[in-house]
Amino acid sequence: MGGLYGHIPQVWEARDLTYSQLCDIVKLASVGKLEDMHEKPDGQQLCFSYDLRKNVAVFARNNSDLISKGLDTKVLLDRFDSEGKSLVRETFEEAFNALDAATRELRHSCVFISEMIELFGIECNNWYSVEVLNVKNPNVIRYDNNMLVLHAQPKFVRAIDSVKREHNGNTRTFKKHLQHVNDGLAKIGWSFVTPTNVTMKHNLDRDVVADTLMCINDFVARKGAWTSDTVNDTCHSVLRPVFSRAQASDAAKHMAIKYALKTKSYNEFRKVASKRELAELKPYIEASPQLINQLLEPLELVLREFSKQLLTCIQPVLVQDEQAQALEIRQRVSDAIRDASGDALEVIERQLETLGSTDNILSGYEGVTFSYGGRVFKFTGSFSQVNQILGAKRYKRVVC
Repeated sequence: MGGLYGHIPQVWEARDLTYSQLCDIVKLASVGKLEDMHEKPDGQQLCFSYDLRKNVAVFARNNSDLISKGLDTKVLLDRFDSEGKSLVRETFEEAFNALDAATRELRHSCVFISEMIELFGIECNNWYSVEVLNVKNPNVIRYDNNMLVLHAQPKFVRAIDSVKREHNGNTRTFKKHLQHVNDGLAKIGWSFVTPTNVTMKHNLDRDVVADTLMCINDFVARKGAWTSDTVNDTCHSVLRPVFSRAQASDAAKHMAIKYALKTKSYNEFRKVASKRELAELKPYIEASPQLINQLLEPLELVLREFSKQLLTCIQPVLVQDEQAQALEIRQRVSDAIRDASGDALEVIERQLETLGSTDNILSGYEGVTFSYGGRVFKFTGSFSQVNQILGAKRYKRVVC
């Protein structure tokens, strides 16, 4: 999704989850029992609010935009005036116009101004994230209709000099006025889509679930961990003997490991380490990502495979003919592999190490997001590798 919304982690990226929680997610996902299980749209992210004083929609792409009460269409479009961004500019211009029309229709549909104040605040206090799906400018997934897809969570609340993320309890209000809004948007060829839970075509095969759980438990046993441990606990136990070789105090080494695991900031690290210790521990910190990746690769592969199989059991909402889309994506990936050369070929070869064959592209939509423990995660199958392969032509080696 990117933009203000930020990165939604895959479950194997959330290293503060326990192995027991990972198993719980697998079990719930396999029967469609995860909370807020929505199709993840593949578009451009944009935040919007409504200026009740001027009766216009306002937009934001980052925190600065939002803190300044948003920007109008012209100012934001000027960001896309550089060479090669004409189609992006056109995409956002259409999205701005559609959102402006949508919020005007919403204003007309609300009998009481209090509803609009509750949604957006007096001075553009509340902001919502949408995914722009434009038929003329698709990413990987090609949709049949132009859509503005409202993200279920979070709501962004603007303060004087900061932005807070809060639970969005206003989705029902958007749904209440959805028909009126879409009657108006139909005139310009767009629609506004509120979050809808996906349904399972059928439960995931029990053998796949059992194999996934067995592999997770085998990983835990091989690493000498407990199911109550977090993934980060295992990482910490692996890094501890490596960092013990450094000529530094125990406190500095302990904090260096936490900084390497991204559970502490650099400022917190340098408060307990001298300049000499910072320099001494630097190479250990720099080597940590590779060690962690090697450690967690078996766990990631297991959960990636589970993710691919899970998506075949889910009926997407935004993609109409998902099987036809999957076949078309496989063909595009095959064409990209065949035509690749230079730097693009290097990118593709790296992705094929994870993807394997194009036969492993099993679904024709990006994936799903879901809530667990008050946080949002995603399952996206092979989408990451597909996205990198199809975008590999952007990488060009400069020959001097």
